[in-house]
Amino acid sequence: MARRYCAINATVPVLQRYYGGEDTRPDFRLGREAMQQLMVALKTDRQHGWGPTLETLVFLFWLATGGGG
Repeated sequence: MARRYCAINATVPVLQRYYGGEDTRPDFRLGREAMQQLMVALKTDRQHGWGPTLETLVFLFWLATGGGG
């Protein structure tokens, strides 16, 4: 049986917006199509931690909100 490193909490509002198909611009400052193109451009074969999609979402949210500081 494969162990999962982490599971996505679908109740987090920013993740609900992305995974629920809502407009991503309020939280990420990018439309869904631009985000998909960015994820394709950044495609990676890494198999660790959050995975490439969630890793990109966290980074974009960090940039969109002023870098946390």
